[in-house]
Amino acid sequence: AQRKLESLSLTKTEGKIAFVSRGIIEAIKNDPKMTKTIILTYFKSDHLKAALKLIKSLQSDPSIRQESRAPHKGAPAPEARSSFDENLNYLCWLANADNLYNVAMLTFDLDMSAKVAKFTQKDPRDFLPYHESLRQLPEVERKLKIALDFKKPEKAIKILSQSGPNYLEKTIEIAREHNIFPEALRRYKDQPDQLETIRRAYGEHLFSEKKFKQAIPFLVESGDVEKVLRACESVLDWEPGFRLLQAKNLKEQIPPFLEKMKGLMIKIRAYKEVVEILKASNAGPVELVPALLRVNQFGEAKNLLAFVPPAERRVFEPEVEASWKIEKSEIDNRTVKLRRNAERLKAVQLRKEQDKDFAYVDLDASPLAPGVLS
Repeated sequence: AQRKLESLSLTKTEGKIAFVSRGIIEAIKNDPKMTKTIILTYFKSDHLKAALKLIKSLQSDPSIRQESRAPHKGAPAPEARSSFDENLNYLCWLANADNLYNVAMLTFDLDMSAKVAKFTQKDPRDFLPYHESLRQLPEVERKLKIALDFKKPEKAIKILSQSGPNYLEKTIEIAREHNIFPEALRRYKDQPDQLETIRRAYGEHLFSEKKFKQAIPFLVESGDVEKVLRACESVLDWEPGFRLLQAKNLKEQIPPFLEKMKGLMIKIRAYKEVVEILKASNAGPVELVPALLRVNQFGEAKNLLAFVPPAERRVFEPEVEASWKIEKSEIDNRTVKLRRNAERLKAVQLRKEQDKDFAYVDLDASPLAPGVLS
């Protein structure tokens, strides 16, 4: 077992106990005499499902263990049992009765779960009627009921995804009730027709929950224009609605939608978005120039002045020219600074090539005179 551990590596998601348990199981898994040790190891690492799976694999082994031992000191010696019964009984002595029964039920093996109930001395009135009712159901409905009764809706989604398109509506119902649409999307990722229906239902669910930002991509996919526009207004995001209206060629709806979004943006002083909305709506320069001035896009405003009628141009021109001169001056100052830094970097690189022990000091932050290299 130690050599086996040395050959394994700890994964990102497992702790040290799980790692050691995995090493032990790998080392002894092919030895029939070590079955109980493997079961104990699974129990210690909280892998009851794996322990039950191992025990179930012994169900086809009819051999009788004549030298059965008590599972713990002080317990009466058990009667001779098959390997399956003996090892299941051993696990029942180790584990919490209710936890083990729940895990056994979620294997959907009613015979094994009934034996777990028997070996843990559950009252037959607590499980036999339930088991009998389950046996009357078709396989898919039986598994589905067990998964939901034992509060495992994700498992129910998995079962339905493997049972054909007839169960799609039930999948959506469970996903909506338990808010587990992402699990449904994951399980149906390789079934494009069903996946499309689930994505549409997910978008409607998110919309009904007022989770508009998350809902928009799904609603856009389904082409629900009304809900997309309402969601865009709620989260102040005009672009998805605009793109959808363009894709649907609903040209008559674009101007009122953009006008409404522009008003909402002005209310929250999102003037950069106002500029983008004006551009998307092909607004004229008379409307666009003051918006550009508000967001300090003076260069673009200056370029548009030529297209502004003379009367309005006289209003905007002084502000545009003054603002443009200030911005140009700032650009020139940045250009000079960048050029100076480039020259300094070139000098430092040259000095470094000549002297590998050379260390550069940022003289702008140094008390020494600027322009000196050390």
